[in-house]
Amino acid sequence: MGVAAGCAHCAEQLPQRARFCPGCGSPVPEAAAPREGRRLVTLLFTDVAGSTALGERLDDEAVRGVMGRYFDVARAAVERHGGSVEKFVGDAVLAVFGVPELHEDDALRAVRAARDLVVDLGALSAELHDRLGVRFAVRCGINTGTVVVGAARAGGSFATGDAVNTAARLEQAARAGEVLLGAPTYELVRDAIDAEPVDPVSARGKAEPVPAYRLVSVRADVPGRARRLDAPLVGRSTERAELDRWVGRVVDDGRGAVVTVLGAAGMGKTRIVADLVERVSRRAPGVRRGHGRCASYGEDVGLWPVIELIRSLLGLTGEEDAPTVRARIAAEMGEDADRGPVVEALAAVLGATDGAAGHDETLWAFVTLVRRIASGGPVVLVVDDLHWAGSTVLELVERLGSDLATCPVLVLGAARPALLADQPDWLPASPRVELTPFDGADVADQALALLGSPLTVETAQVVARHAGGNPLFVEEMLGRLRDLGRLTQAEGVWGLTGAISATDVPPTVSALLASRLAELPGPQRGLLEQLSVAGLEADPVDLAALVDDPGAPGLLAELEARDLVRPRVGGGWSFRHVLIRDAAYDAMPKARRAELHQRLADALQGHDPSGERLAFAAHHLEQVVRLRRELAAGDPELPELEVRTAWLLADAAEAAQAREELQAARGLLNRALALPTLTAALRRDLIVRQFEVKGELWQVSDTQPLLDQYADCLDGTATDLERAFLAAERLCAESNGPSSLDLDEVEAASRRLLALATEAGNLRLALRARHQLIQPVALRAVWAAGLEHVAAIEKSAPLHQVWEARFFRGLVLLHGPFPLRLLAEHVDAQLTDPALSRSARGMLLLERALVLGAVGSAETEAAFARAEEHLAGTDLGDIHLADLVRAEAAALRGDRRVMVEAMQRLVVRARAENDLGHVCTYVAWWALALLEQDGDLTLVAELLDEAEEVTAPYDVATVGMIAAGRAIIAARRGRRSEVPPLVTRALAALEPTDALWQQADVRRWLALAARHGGETEEERVLLTGAHDLYERKGMTVMAREVERRLAEIDAGAEIDAVSPPVS
Repeated sequence: MGVAAGCAHCAEQLPQRARFCPGCGSPVPEAAAPREGRRLVTLLFTDVAGSTALGERLDDEAVRGVMGRYFDVARAAVERHGGSVEKFVGDAVLAVFGVPELHEDDALRAVRAARDLVVDLGALSAELHDRLGVRFAVRCGINTGTVVVGAARAGGSFATGDAVNTAARLEQAARAGEVLLGAPTYELVRDAIDAEPVDPVSARGKAEPVPAYRLVSVRADVPGRARRLDAPLVGRSTERAELDRWVGRVVDDGRGAVVTVLGAAGMGKTRIVADLVERVSRRAPGVRRGHGRCASYGEDVGLWPVIELIRSLLGLTGEEDAPTVRARIAAEMGEDADRGPVVEALAAVLGATDGAAGHDETLWAFVTLVRRIASGGPVVLVVDDLHWAGSTVLELVERLGSDLATCPVLVLGAARPALLADQPDWLPASPRVELTPFDGADVADQALALLGSPLTVETAQVVARHAGGNPLFVEEMLGRLRDLGRLTQAEGVWGLTGAISATDVPPTVSALLASRLAELPGPQRGLLEQLSVAGLEADPVDLAALVDDPGAPGLLAELEARDLVRPRVGGGWSFRHVLIRDAAYDAMPKARRAELHQRLADALQGHDPSGERLAFAAHHLEQVVRLRRELAAGDPELPELEVRTAWLLADAAEAAQAREELQAARGLLNRALALPTLTAALRRDLIVRQFEVKGELWQVSDTQPLLDQYADCLDGTATDLERAFLAAERLCAESNGPSSLDLDEVEAASRRLLALATEAGNLRLALRARHQLIQPVALRAVWAAGLEHVAAIEKSAPLHQVWEARFFRGLVLLHGPFPLRLLAEHVDAQLTDPALSRSARGMLLLERALVLGAVGSAETEAAFARAEEHLAGTDLGDIHLADLVRAEAAALRGDRRVMVEAMQRLVVRARAENDLGHVCTYVAWWALALLEQDGDLTLVAELLDEAEEVTAPYDVATVGMIAAGRAIIAARRGRRSEVPPLVTRALAALEPTDALWQQADVRRWLALAARHGGETEEERVLLTGAHDLYERKGMTVMAREVERRLAEIDAGAEIDAVSPPVS
């Protein structure tokens, strides 16, 4: 039988459940009730098969004696294997393995106890048959799962949960003398037993029957899960040598490198990176170091890892006042020409100014700062948990590698393999170092580093075998064995005292950590659980919100001594590994988790009501909602709490929009809309914001789901303004495709929305109406009319929307009745704005590249490269804009090959997104480019058919292109009678417009039809008209091309069109 603690009076060891000391007779204090919490346990249910018949055959006193013997045998079998009899009910026994003491092999202990119970009761049954003439047998059910433990209620249990009910149902389904195992238990013990699958068992509350296995036998001295001894096990010498090679590139050659260290959870990524950083410091004294960690909700927390990198590089804690922060940044920049913009951008990110900085501007400023620091010596930047990084951090790492390739900057990213699964194209040209499991020699080396003295060879081999080569398993096992006094030091060498099977490594890291954390003193364990609510790290703000124990500093020191937490640079504490955090968090009751999440959300929102921490606060409030709903779906406070959560998520999304982190904003709004009990009015507001973000991402297709959601929310609380929004948005969506709508109707609906929004003072919907009104302008190609709406947006919109409006002003100047000179002046003026975000700058640089292409500048490609560099990695860089402008620039300089390639990419993307409003234009333009290269007429005809099928009659530019393309085909095929009406249609489509460029292009294309039809004079007239329009626009290259053809006509050059018709 297992032993409990010693007697408080004489130190005699006490048998479990002893009421008096066997040595001195002193009473043994009653054990304290289990601390309330959640725990992974294994439950054993057993009862007597045929007990009713037994009662019919024996006297009540005899039955009582038989059942007493049965209960004694059952208790002995359970306690022999370290379990506790939770309760007796009738002839049933419920035993728990994991309360009060948690073992990593509790599942196997329960199975062994059940096997012993069946065998022992078989012997008892034989004895009773000889004495009383009766036989009986038991049936058992075993299941593993998380339960809530605590003091037993009156008539109840100290362990409750679904796992208990499932164990009972397995027992009821078993036959006499049979033991049934649930799937979770089977997975934990399958290598130590023989078992057979049986038909799944129906269990109350389960949507599907639960799998079950019949126990056949249990093997002696075999762990529940065998180790993979056949797996290749290697050390770290190879990985360190590879990393040293890249250190040499940085320290000795002064060149940059980005190295990704890959490994599964627990494989030692953090340790090998820390080791490398330390060795770099010794090799290059004075090296500057920065560190940032990505959170598990990476995309939505924006620049937080970047903030950590900035602070650690500058030696800031986050508690300094604004002048100190700005002075520190300025001191680092010295007399650098970019000192001012860098100080403003980074100060804004660090909360040292009232201004705001777009995330692209921030990344530029950070790269500039690192470049400046690297001019004085090597810099090492570490980004931990890169697999959780959002697009912002991934972009930063890529830019550090590309922009600082000639600077002594080493960027180390630590990531799980999930990074490559999610980002298969992650830095393909950069080195990757993959960590593999340890062997016995490596375990010995690791133990020497952890304990300061070596392990015996035998101990190292045993630990390596049981840890499966995972360094985290090794480290945690050594710590636990040392805490238990099972790993002792003699003559400078650590060795095991006793067989390792008594503290066998559990089959998963979480079970191992749970067993270790359960043995902590209550105050330490409680503090660890409080910290876990913050996540992997708890900074001073988190600590102040979560911890109210005045003895916390001492407790943290004790936890540090146990190597469970570590102090953070700049204040606060971090868990030594995320799995320790998860084990601590999972041990808390959900009500306690909800309370702490609420406390932390309140603190974060109050500390930073409009900045980066909003996303963190929203995350914690979401956890409150989720946990409280799981505890009580009818909680009357939930609706109000969900409203607060939704508004906080919306505020965080708006902050992300201001930083131009549009995908993050969309994710935050989606999370808000997922809250189930929001009012219809709040849902309508959130959906409007989604339309806003969708528009900023230039996504005009697939709006139907949002429209349907909005319509579902139009209840009796909806206003005329909100109904007008839906009507206008529906018409805009319908007009973006093959529709017979009257654009006047579309415009009227949007103007009504504008009037109602203006009257109600609703700026968001007024701006949305302005964006809607731009769509008919573009479809009708009356571009100058769009300036009214652009000016209104520029006057009243948030800054990031103002930049978008200025880009659209450039499109008006490009396509409308204005010379390109005005576009160039507009772009140059905007580029002088120091507050311009990086992506906004990139979009303006695209327009500059267009102008350069139109005048035949040799700098065109360089301008494109610069624009794409600014857009790369941003949310706006992932749209079709760059390819569209590249196609337009190629057209303006007469480069049909580049234009066709760009148009093909545009068409593929638009088709994939079902963006019919753009498919028609892109396909028609592609077809005409092919015709100008004498392309295959069958393919061209198919393209024009596709375009016409999805072109609305009011999309005049596309209508004109399709007619021009068909005219060229008819002329090339010799069907000259078909050409004149097509020419008339093409010219008539563009006649009411002010789109000088499109008018010129259509005339140039129609001139090609005249040329193939042998109509020289008509070709001359059309080309002359095109030339005049190109000159008015300042499109020099196209004007010169037309002049050359006119010169050929004037010189009587041979006309290609007299070639035989093409069938």
